[in-house]
Amino acid sequence: MPDSGTSFDARGLFVLALAAFLSMASMRLCDPLLPILAQGFAVSTGEAARTISAFAVAYGLLQLVYGPLADRFGKFRVISFAVTACAAANVLAAWSDNLTALVWARTLSGAAAAGIIPMSLAWVGDAVDYQGRQVVLAHIMTATLLGTAFGQWMSGLLAESVGWRWAFWLVAILFLALAAWMLPMCATRGRDQAGQDAAPGFLRGNAAVLATPWARRILGLTVVQGAFAFSAVAFIPAYLNARFGLSLNWAAAIVALF
Repeated sequence: MPDSGTSFDARGLFVLALAAFLSMASMRLCDPLLPILAQGFAVSTGEAARTISAFAVAYGLLQLVYGPLADRFGKFRVISFAVTACAAANVLAAWSDNLTALVWARTLSGAAAAGIIPMSLAWVGDAVDYQGRQVVLAHIMTATLLGTAFGQWMSGLLAESVGWRWAFWLVAILFLALAAWMLPMCATRGRDQAGQDAAPGFLRGNAAVLATPWARRILGLTVVQGAFAFSAVAFIPAYLNARFGLSLNWAAAIVALF
């Protein structure tokens, strides 16, 4: 049940769903851009794919950090600052004049986005009672799926019409608008159980999970699944473009349908 400092309402759910939508959109933003990035920076498609792997690695590793931060400062507040950081990271990506700078910007973007969806799900767990929780979680997960499709299709469309940088500019503007909406809301939502029911410690908590055999199996399977999801899907638009001559717009739309 929610703490007295955490009140569930439709407005809170709506902004978190938007944050989840943009988080996944930014994650898949570079999938259709690989051919253009490779050509523009005079590198191979594999080298250009560092913009995807950098985001994925940072996204995975930083999720270990956001839990303790949310326990201390509050989930909604941490999500709000993660959204703000995502806006800044995508601005840096749009300004990048070489591949190295773009990879670093994508690393920052992944590190920031890592604090959005997991903490949103945790916020729902605090704010919604058990009977209604699955419906609310379904709304959040629907937003993530729509964000994935939007990011893939939108970046391919903008890359062919006005240039790849505008994909990052659009996402940055949307993140910035959402941050301007969310940050003032933090004061009315208290600390979301911050400082209460805290984990026994970062290292001890993770050690306790890894000591459980079933947890190790599930985490291992998740690593394998994530590796395939981030590798194969990312190269499909580039393959369709090179093998069948499809425009990036159509190639991105096909992957978005997946």
